[in-house]
Amino acid sequence: MSIIIVALIIVFVVIGASTIFVYKHIRNLRNKKEKLLSYVSKIGSEQRLFFARQEELLNSIIALDRLQRKLLIIEENNGRYYWKIIALEEVENCTLKKVYDSIDAGGLKAKRVEGYLRTIALQLNFNNDKPSFDLIFYENTVNNIYEMSELENKARKWQAMLSKIIVKQAELIA
Repeated sequence: MSIIIVALIIVFVVIGASTIFVYKHIRNLRNKKEKLLSYVSKIGSEQRLFFARQEELLNSIIALDRLQRKLLIIEENNGRYYWKIIALEEVENCTLKKVYDSIDAGGLKAKRVEGYLRTIALQLNFNNDKPSFDLIFYENTVNNIYEMSELENKARKWQAMLSKIIVKQAELIA
């Protein structure tokens, strides 16, 4: 009888501890998102940007001001926030970029090609001498493989939206 009671106590302690850790993790993610969103508002106000669309990713947020044709990117890394504003009139094109790990001979028999995918990013190529900029949507070391499809779809939507703005801008110049 006492063995059953001890086993039940251990089970309840493990379940309780797991629940506490999961709750804290979810709360930390929520706090991180709230801080990122408040930082978007702060930078937007300071720069006089009005965002028509924004996207929350794991450690970053991107926001688009269609009228001023500016893209705000805010990334959080170890509690520090880094931001960048990209003027879309400087962007020549926007492409979806997938980077794969090397695949050994016969590797596709054991694992699908998606298993080798390292990153999915939007690559912004500039019409001046600036180096291209990769906006990462999926990274295999950070994101779960089950998020890959959803994040690729988000990246494709942003690519289409930004490409339309870039093309319209080129037509206005021509």
